[in-house]
Amino acid sequence: MTEATTQDNLTAATGDAALATSGTTAAATTATTETSTVTGSAVTDKVIAPTWRDDWRQELSGGDAKELARLERFNSPKDIFNSYRNIEKKVAAGEYKAALGKDATPEQVAEWRTANGIPAKAEEYYSKLADGLVVGEADKPIVNKILEAMHAKNASPEVVNATLDAYYKNLQEQQASMAEEDKKFASDSEEALRSEWGGDYRGNKNMISNFLDTAPEGLKDRLLGGSLADGRLIKDDPAAQQWLAGMARELNPSATMVPATGAGSIQSLATEQAAIAAKMGTKSYTDADRTRFTEIVETLEKVNKRK
Repeated sequence: MTEATTQDNLTAATGDAALATSGTTAAATTATTETSTVTGSAVTDKVIAPTWRDDWRQELSGGDAKELARLERFNSPKDIFNSYRNIEKKVAAGEYKAALGKDATPEQVAEWRTANGIPAKAEEYYSKLADGLVVGEADKPIVNKILEAMHAKNASPEVVNATLDAYYKNLQEQQASMAEEDKKFASDSEEALRSEWGGDYRGNKNMISNFLDTAPEGLKDRLLGGSLADGRLIKDDPAAQQWLAGMARELNPSATMVPATGAGSIQSLATEQAAIAAKMGTKSYTDADRTRFTEIVETLEKVNKRK
């Protein structure tokens, strides 16, 4: 083949390629050209090449469906970079801190606690209590256990303060509620006993008090200040008061006969009996005297039988 022939062939090929390109361009131009239905003039859409490949998410995910789903949250790789930069800034600002490893050594734990503002010992939380939060000596055995449990979980002082604040608020609400319930129960009980005992109410209460005065020193106050299994105070419980009144009457029949001041005794009853007897047969002897005399006689007989 001669040199001239080769040159001719190259020229022909170049001309064919140019013609093909021209046809492709023309076709593309034709494909993007349409006639406006409003003006009747030709409108051509501008073709803009994409900045990123259409399959950039598939490429980055490496075929992992879960990772691909996460990438679907981003509009472009630039958004991914912006997200990374935001995280980087927060880490630098100390908003994100490294977690303590599961197999951390005691030295690593101590270092991590120091870096995160957590005291080395549970009792050191006391020095970090919020203003106004005071733990009384009586509460410390319970609070100490709370602090120990929270320290084992590496709770921050802020979390500890919030926990103790909630604990004391709940405790105060419970105590206020119980006090209100006790007050209402005492009022209802007094009303019930007054209705049942009638005019003997005050006398029975004095009789119970005098009876409990015979108990060992301090027992009376401890007993009346104590609670039953249901939490009700013994001094306010109607059933307990009725039982105590019955016991007092059974063990000391003269208790219902002596003056309410408690100054009376068997001797005082005998003295009163003699005074009434002296009035018998006179105009000063009344029906009330007769009733009282009979009561004293019956009471003294009961006392004598118990001897």
